[in-house]
Amino acid sequence: MIRIIAIGKKHEPWVSDGINRYQNRLKRSFQVEWVILPHSAQPSITARQEESKRILSRLGASDYVVLLDETGKIIDSPSLSKLLLAPIEASRQITIVIGGAYGVDESIKGRANFIWSLSKLVFPHQLVPPGTDRTTVPRPRNRWQPPLSPRINIVYTYQDVV
Repeated sequence: MIRIIAIGKKHEPWVSDGINRYQNRLKRSFQVEWVILPHSAQPSITARQEESKRILSRLGASDYVVLLDETGKIIDSPSLSKLLLAPIEASRQITIVIGGAYGVDESIKGRANFIWSLSKLVFPHQLVPPGTDRTTVPRPRNRWQPPLSPRINIVYTYQDVV
């Protein structure tokens, strides 16, 4: 299963349509769960700390954590599949983390198993949900087939801030 924890709000309909289209491509391979945590109302540094604390509370001790961050490493699709193969084979929960407008603090970066950048550019969350980057590698003629084929169930969970 792939869980995506994101700081943000419920997606606008045009974004949800794009996300659903991409998730349908993953159907044969992965179960995907979204956990959307609301933005903090605090100023920048305090917001980053508060949001990071809420993200950390959602991570399991054995989760394989992939952080999307502009300072991360840019990799192509084959490299990403190689990176995720070991946690998939070990039946570890893969959790992709997308921070808020101010990013995440060092506690999340230190917890991440891999820090991934989709591009050197910074995009609004609404435009770049995880897995949509097509800028680094042209689409291969023969599609990659994932090693496992569990059933997919897409679950959207919207959490309230306490």
